[in-house]
Amino acid sequence: MALTTISFLGQSKTQSTQLADLRATLNDLQRQLATQKKTENFAGFGVDAGRVQSLRTDLNEIDAYSTNIDRAILRTKVMSETLTEVTNIANQIIDGFRLLQSGADGVDADFLRNLASNNLQYLGDLLNTEIQGSYLFSGNDIGNAPFTNEATLNANIQAEYTTWLAGGQSPAQLLANADAFTGADLGYAGTLGASGDVIAKVDDSIEINYTLKADNPGLQEIVRGLALAANLQFPNPAVDIATEAEFDQIFAGIISTLEGGITALESDHNILVSKNALMSDIKARQENERNTLQSMLDDLENVDTAEIIVRLQSLETQMTASYETTNLVNQLTLVNFL
Repeated sequence: MALTTISFLGQSKTQSTQLADLRATLNDLQRQLATQKKTENFAGFGVDAGRVQSLRTDLNEIDAYSTNIDRAILRTKVMSETLTEVTNIANQIIDGFRLLQSGADGVDADFLRNLASNNLQYLGDLLNTEIQGSYLFSGNDIGNAPFTNEATLNANIQAEYTTWLAGGQSPAQLLANADAFTGADLGYAGTLGASGDVIAKVDDSIEINYTLKADNPGLQEIVRGLALAANLQFPNPAVDIATEAEFDQIFAGIISTLEGGITALESDHNILVSKNALMSDIKARQENERNTLQSMLDDLENVDTAEIIVRLQSLETQMTASYETTNLVNQLTLVNFL
């Protein structure tokens, strides 16, 4: 009888251990089905743990680059649209000047001044374009507006006209003096000249410098040309020494200045557009790479739902049979053997 009792005890313990193992497996399969993941920690991947970590690191890097690219693409897109509008303004002034110049009644200086003055104010707003508090044409000094002193610009231009009207300088000298204006003379912020580049790191070995500051040579020419137009003075023969012929020289110089600014700006604008396109191409390539890496990671991390369901069904059958067996064993007594 003692031997029979020990045998039943051992069998019962073995059965309990098997049931506990089955329950643990069931819990794990249920977790996998709920989370779609094979394991809860890196150790659970065994020899594949290193690959999983490496893939996740690569995906995080691509996501970081994607964020940089998205930000840079948005900024360069808005910058491009702004430069297009700046060019439109300059062309509008040129067209207006030429139209009035060819008119039978001569030049209406007051009309030209008002047209140019309004557009100069608008140009200042464009140069100070910002996104979420970051000025786009300030280089890396994104917290400070690049164009801040239109009043200073107008005062400097007016002083040149006053000297010319009084016979103190020729039209060529007036235009040369205006051309020699510093950034501060043209109304730019004092911090703009020292501001650095704006660079986006878009891949492991690729950095895109998309800096285009408000004091870009082409933009300076357009600012200068609009300011000259906005303060244009027609000489009064009764009080001024300057002549109408000299006025025509300045008139032509303003058009030339604006045209030169447009030409210079278009070249830099095209470069900016090409950088935007390059970043879009890099982003598309990275998205393809990300999809590939994610697929590889999913193969390592994710479960096959159909397989898990089949295993659960099989396990449930095993557990049912084990419980029934255990129940029968527990019902056995010495009477069964008599």
